[in-house]
Amino acid sequence: MFRILIVDDEPFVLESFHASIDWNQEHCTVVGKATSGLQALELAASRNPDVVFTDIRMPQMDGLDLTRRLRKALPQVPVVIVTGHADFEYARSALQAGAFGFCLKPFDPAEIVPVLRQACENRAGAKRLPLGPPGQDFSLLPPPFRPTVDDPLHCAVVHSRTQAGPPGEWEFVCLQLDCFTHAYLIKGTSVSALRRWVAELNAQRVQGIAVEERITDETELKVLGERLRVRAYSWFLPTDAPGNRWSEASAEIIRELHQGQWDKARELISLLRATPGTPGGSIADLRFFLGAVHGVLNNLIPDRRAEVGFLDYDGIVAVYSTWRDSLAALEDRIWAHASSIAGSAMLLDPRGKIPAILAFLRSHYQRPVGLPDLSAHVGLTESYISTLFRKEMGETVVVFLNRIRVEQAIRLLTETRYSLEEIADRVGFSNSFYFSRVFKTLAGTTPSSYRKNHEPSF
Repeated sequence: MFRILIVDDEPFVLESFHASIDWNQEHCTVVGKATSGLQALELAASRNPDVVFTDIRMPQMDGLDLTRRLRKALPQVPVVIVTGHADFEYARSALQAGAFGFCLKPFDPAEIVPVLRQACENRAGAKRLPLGPPGQDFSLLPPPFRPTVDDPLHCAVVHSRTQAGPPGEWEFVCLQLDCFTHAYLIKGTSVSALRRWVAELNAQRVQGIAVEERITDETELKVLGERLRVRAYSWFLPTDAPGNRWSEASAEIIRELHQGQWDKARELISLLRATPGTPGGSIADLRFFLGAVHGVLNNLIPDRRAEVGFLDYDGIVAVYSTWRDSLAALEDRIWAHASSIAGSAMLLDPRGKIPAILAFLRSHYQRPVGLPDLSAHVGLTESYISTLFRKEMGETVVVFLNRIRVEQAIRLLTETRYSLEEIADRVGFSNSFYFSRVFKTLAGTTPSSYRKNHEPSF
């Protein structure tokens, strides 16, 4: 059972929050209810909670200050902010203070439960992993892991669904940056050995890895973790993303949603997808953006709330394959709501369009194909095609197209001597890394392993 602490200065709100969730069903138990930040700190020290939910506006010590103090005292315990203010910048302040996520008042299990589950999963990961020094702050390293010119450290940040630590004989500590991302601080090994290990990880197709060799200055560690995490996530959010546009775009989109301008909101998201890359972007900015816009949609349309309210790093990469997919999904959600309101979701006969879409995908899989191409071919909007295809075929256009490409790749692997890079290019993948990742997801093994077990027939 996960131990939950809830904090609010109004006793009736505490009881309302407590009663709104079936805690046993979520394998949780409430071990404490605090009516002030100071009481919360005392209960946290004595009750050892796994997750803390706290109101943001409280006298003496508000939720932001409480979050900061809890992050120092119990750095592995997720803190979720509960607020009645659906304001993007306010949410950003909470997250920057170290909060794991946020929920909006009035309480709704459809919004709270997904965040609760994500927080518990995060906590479970922290309990399972061999963490080194307490917390995620690189400045808290013990003396043996404080680098000097004569005794440097190496740092590798690895994003992987499975444990991917250094060889057991190496001397290292592990810091958990998020559920699937870990920073390994390594000493006493050579640069050449480090590079061999990194090459092995790449061969295993971990999703992302970033390395800093020979760190000699302790002050570097204060900014190293987040910088390397951004690099480790570059496969999902590369430099072509609109880095410093997320905050401004969210304000514009939220304004249009509040005014009921559904088409305008979708247009803004579409423009954001087409925006050239700008400096300073990170996956955290995308996370803020999705949390804010989905949160407003949840409040505006209470009868059709999506489970996507807040997404941590891992939630984003688990739900979407790229940042553009996350925006396309947001467009689809807005379109679906607008269609429901207008009563026009099924004005077009899907049976006359799906065969043409399938035929187009099968004949154009070798080049980059997207919703704009399908829209031009069959005369439907991109959002409608996405929703229609998922409804009729039971999967997204991207998954269907990737299945075709993997089928053709299997043929080339068994019938030709083309390299993996050549095969990836011939079946329409932009790079061999993404090809291998998709191939393993759909075929259950890597392309190289598949070829090894199915030698060419010539």
